[in-house]
Amino acid sequence: MPRCLRYLSAEHCRDWVLRDGTLQESPLEGESRSLVVVVDYAEESYVPTSLPALRGADRRRLCARRLEREFPGALLTALVRLRTHSAEGSVDAVMMAVGGGTPLATALRELGMRHALRAVYTPALLAASWVRLAGLRERRVLIVMPTPAGVRLTFVDAGHAVLSRLTGPLAAASTAAEIARTVQYLQNTQRVERGVPVELWLWGVAEQDVAQYVPAGEQIRLGSAPPASGLPDPHRHGFPALLALAAGRPSGPQLAPDALRAGWIARRLQSAARWAAAAVVLFASVAAGWLSYGAAVATRSAQAFAAEREVHDRERLALEGELARQGLTLTEWQVLPEAAARLEEGAPDLADAFEAAARAFGAVTDLQIMAIELRAGDPTAGSEAAQVAPASDALPAPDAPSGSECLRQASSVATMQIDFTLAPRIGVRRREVALGFVREAAMQLGAWQPEAALRRLGTADPLVVAAGADASEVASTWSACLRRGGAV
Repeated sequence: MPRCLRYLSAEHCRDWVLRDGTLQESPLEGESRSLVVVVDYAEESYVPTSLPALRGADRRRLCARRLEREFPGALLTALVRLRTHSAEGSVDAVMMAVGGGTPLATALRELGMRHALRAVYTPALLAASWVRLAGLRERRVLIVMPTPAGVRLTFVDAGHAVLSRLTGPLAAASTAAEIARTVQYLQNTQRVERGVPVELWLWGVAEQDVAQYVPAGEQIRLGSAPPASGLPDPHRHGFPALLALAAGRPSGPQLAPDALRAGWIARRLQSAARWAAAAVVLFASVAAGWLSYGAAVATRSAQAFAAEREVHDRERLALEGELARQGLTLTEWQVLPEAAARLEEGAPDLADAFEAAARAFGAVTDLQIMAIELRAGDPTAGSEAAQVAPASDALPAPDAPSGSECLRQASSVATMQIDFTLAPRIGVRRREVALGFVREAAMQLGAWQPEAALRRLGTADPLVVAAGADASEVASTWSACLRRGGAV
């Protein structure tokens, strides 16, 4: 919907519509999304005041009390800050109000009920807004501008209107006299120091006619302001330029109370709610997208891990099958390299040798180690060292004649004797497998070489290894003999 503007004065009521950046005079029809009202009445009051430097709600309450006390019952009021004095803790301000009486108040209330009334301005407020938008906040200037109600004289200080007068129609003699009277009033009220020229801008007056409106003998300096970005030049276009500003870029102080602007405020809240809802939906969509992406990444990672684990499981099952065909288990296959590496390191250490042999032979299914005995050194040289490690404190080292013969033959070569038994009632096939692993374990212990009989252990003739009892008995005690680095 286009933005609408209504101009109200004691004798005029005119409407404009802003379409595609162009202000066209047209009556209001139906409801408008945004209606700005410009009131142009002679009953404008400006009262300078000083306020303590307060903030927030305290300042708003103080301003409301000051306005009610200065303009009791007035509908259109405003208070604007001019300058702050930090050392004194005070603020220079000006209070303003527009009269117009009951007809103006009634007209504004009817507009507020039918349209989204955004703001109420005066020509003086619009002129001050143009000065601020032009970046001339520090300029002190008297602006003279014809309006449909007459000639409006506005004095702008610190970017705000501090004085405004409505006089009769534009005429050389009367307008010059009103300008001179206004300059004298500014000097008498000390708003302008005596001896300081007052800068005068004439808006909406032909350039060749400007001189006839300047009073003679007054301290006045004609001037002109650079045009504001994106705004018509008021020097050339006059009051219509301010109407375009009011319809297209309303800003700064305005006079309407919130009760008149309830419709526009409600629309703003609805718009904000829609934007907030859209933002929530957008955030939820983005969050859902990120969650979906994270879930997809996690799913792909889990699927990849599952596939990799499935491959490993297949490889493990294949390896276990291959080892089973050779009479081994996966644990037995994994422990051999470690035991071999431990037994190959330098001179034999009794504790390490026992641990390595126990790990190598103890991993054999259906086999129980009874004792491990290691002898290192030359008995004839008096450096004989021997140690026996029984499998359990409750089981003493067995008396194995063949094992004793193994250790008696040890000279300078380190010799290890391992006594073990097989599980009862395991059957010929399982005993063959167990003895076969004993042979494989002995063959893979690196520098520790098994004797010839042990090399043939488990090759379809399980009785070649020495035993302390009848080999046909399941509780037979077996003895394996290994020598480190020597001839067997």
